Amino acid sequence: MTATPQAAPAVASDAMGLGPRVADMARACVEFFFPRLCHVCLNRLAPSDEIICDRCRADLVPPRGPVCPWCGAGDAKIEDERCRACPKPRHFDAARGAVAYTDTARALVHELKFAGHVELAPVMARRCYRVLEDDWAFEAPDMIVPVPLHETRFQLRGFNQAMEIAKELERLTRIPLNPQALERVRPTQAQSSLGPNERRGNVRGAFFSDRNADVAARDILLVDDVMTSSATINECARVLKEAGAARVLALVFARAA
Repeated sequence: MTATPQAAPAVASDAMGLGPRVADMARACVEFFFPRLCHVCLNRLAPSDEIICDRCRADLVPPRGPVCPWCGAGDAKIEDERCRACPKPRHFDAARGAVAYTDTARALVHELKFAGHVELAPVMARRCYRVLEDDWAFEAPDMIVPVPLHETRFQLRGFNQAMEIAKELERLTRIPLNPQALERVRPTQAQSSLGPNERRGNVRGAFFSDRNADVAARDILLVDDVMTSSATINECARVLKEAGAARVLALVFARAA
């Protein structure tokens, strides 16, 4: 990306008391000099567009079927109740990605995670919410738990992208959010820089869930931004199950093939 969308200056509804016609002129001037740009392609947004344009929104599509009913991978080939992408052993009960990891999805994740555009999190959460509405396997979890960051990375970034998505999901679903249920107890390398086997070793022992964290006999909705090898999600699920969770259902914005 070569630029970052800039927020336009706010215009009061009555343009400082000068009347609606002047207010309309002021808004037109602001729109001319400070046009709203799509966070993905940086093209000018139409008045009806939100944060991303309709063209980029159309690229946010579900993973291509057949989708694995266990790990949510697209183009799945099921053999012996698992697909080739399923971890072995699999500690989560089911996982779903709201959208496939297309170029547009990747750009949105990058803008949220690395450019700090937390205003994108509600867009992602609304896509995740559709899964909860449509997929019977994800019916009525007891609590939402975001995949945590280690404290050092949280201090550098200033926020946890999974937490930002989870907060909007809590608002949409009224399912209580419990970020204290899971803790990242040691720093890890970025998973994107590692191979599948290295990813599993990288996160092994990186998480902790206290048995007093109120997860016992609960169905947990584990939330993250992206799922690729499923190593992080699987390790989180293992720890939550050891703490007594009944089921762990993983929901991510983007699922890589």
